[in-house]
Amino acid sequence: MNLLMKRKKIEKSKRMTALMMVLFMFVSLLDIFFPNNTVNAASDFSVTVSVSSDAITENGSVTLTAKTGGGGSGFTYKFWYNKDGGSYYSPLNDYSSNSTYILQTSKISDLKDYTGPIYVLADAKSNSGVNHWSSAKVVNVMPKDETELQMTGTINSSSYTVGDTLTVSVSASGGKSPYQYQYQYKKVSDSGFYTYKGYSSSSSITMNTDSWTANEEYTIC
Repeated sequence: MNLLMKRKKIEKSKRMTALMMVLFMFVSLLDIFFPNNTVNAASDFSVTVSVSSDAITENGSVTLTAKTGGGGSGFTYKFWYNKDGGSYYSPLNDYSSNSTYILQTSKISDLKDYTGPIYVLADAKSNSGVNHWSSAKVVNVMPKDETELQMTGTINSSSYTVGDTLTVSVSASGGKSPYQYQYQYKKVSDSGFYTYKGYSSSSSITMNTDSWTANEEYTIC
């Protein structure tokens, strides 16, 4: 009876030892193929974005820089923007190993001639496929300082004979280009102007005086 019990205890001990060895081998294989420290390091990182200036002028540019901290490696970066600070952002580029991006507002259709806030952020993706987003930064786009519009005009002759043609040339500066020009005329004695040519990009025209009255003074503007 005692011998039988001893044999049972020995067999049970062997089974426990074999089970422990199997468990040890299984855990070792997990460590080899799925090391916990590698998974944590690849996913445990942060992303921040900085801007070269928090205020630019209309149609200007600003440099965005992404920076990662913590674990992971082999990062690629993508930059995004919107104009309302909402949850939807439009991409500025595809994923790239370059951690900087020059945002040129004049080359983006809905930012060209735009003034107001632009919200930008960065998205970094590690070589394990894990990606994180930064918080948004705000860049304020300010209107360009406009100088006062200045304009001068010349006429090729200060006197005319009915039927003559007059060449009128205009030169503009300041303000905001491109310029549009309109040409008007009237008798000095008239109260209002007549439009000879409506607004266009032409800075010089030829005016025909066939319908003008002889011995009258005219004003052209």
